Amino acid sequence: QQLSPETALQVSVFYACVSKISKDLAKLPRDIKKREKDAEGNMIEKLAQNHMLYKLLNERPSDFDNTLPFTFFETIIGWALRYQAGYALITRDDTDLPVSLDMIHPTRVVLEVTKQGNIIFKVASGEGSGEKPVTITKVREEDMFYIHAFGNGQSGIPITEAAKEALGISKAAQQFQAKFFGNGLQVSAVLETPLVLKRDTKDAMKASWKTEFGANGKSQGGIAI
Repeated sequence: QQLSPETALQVSVFYACVSKISKDLAKLPRDIKKREKDAEGNMIEKLAQNHMLYKLLNERPSDFDNTLPFTFFETIIGWALRYQAGYALITRDDTDLPVSLDMIHPTRVVLEVTKQGNIIFKVASGEGSGEKPVTITKVREEDMFYIHAFGNGQSGIPITEAAKEALGISKAAQQFQAKFFGNGLQVSAVLETPLVLKRDTKDAMKASWKTEFGANGKSQGGIAI
């Protein structure tokens, strides 16, 4: 079975795991805190709900669309679980503060490490559903919000690649079970005749048996005479 990060979701267990992890992590709080001294001179942390980054992470991540914060992080984490990482392009204002996080599908991003040890993302031009059109070919690490999968340092190994055999077996088992129960006919005996039957006659007999004893047949599971 050849499965991609998208078709792997047809394996019900894999779909359930990706959905559960993505939703649970997406609903966690994303607090922005500031440090300041209290009246006694001790350093304390306070929740900064008025900070623009708090609003960016908790109210509206992207200016390009109306994706809710929960959906944004659910998608990014879901991509990280199925692909090498989940990506969003960071757009900044004139003061260099982030003002928008625009999702980029992982199939359009390639992570490279320069000789100096710096990370550069090569982004393919294009536009997809829910994505901001981009014409950028190279993005600096500080301008990319990304969560990478478990694996080799900054570049993760997709679960669909690491567990492709297990996922392939699960997919094959699902297909077998669907055909097995869909057919609904367990052959425990074979009818034979010394006569030579024409193809039309054999097909008619087979259809008759399936109608009677096949899935949802009138005598399914009964005794054939």
